[in-house]
Amino acid sequence: MCILRGAPLVIAFALVACASEEERYQWNVTHVYLTPQARQRLSRSDLDEVARLIAHETPKRIMAISGVPKEDHRGILSVTVGLPNGSSPSDFGTCIIDKQNGTWRITKKYDGLSASLVGFGFSDPPR
Repeated sequence: MCILRGAPLVIAFALVACASEEERYQWNVTHVYLTPQARQRLSRSDLDEVARLIAHETPKRIMAISGVPKEDHRGILSVTVGLPNGSSPSDFGTCIIDKQNGTWRITKKYDGLSASLVGFGFSDPPR
């Protein structure tokens, strides 16, 4: 009887974690946090393209998009991703994206981001 009590929670988490690519895209464009640098660099159509790219690439959802530290990397952005209610490093990650020939591309992907470091994705680096 005790085992059955937790079953709805496990099923609900599994359904959220297995969201379709279209559901992840919709969540990405609706809930993403954009830092000031990201807001300056991303048009609405760019955000749509990035949201689709990330939804296609990973089951994780976009948490935040921010600038990167180096001045010579002005067109490059960092996308912090995570699973809903994630708590372990494997639940989080970062994708580095760059607009090449008019199309956003993932140039680097890092899985296994400590939950304590996720907050850095919500701020731009100092200039």
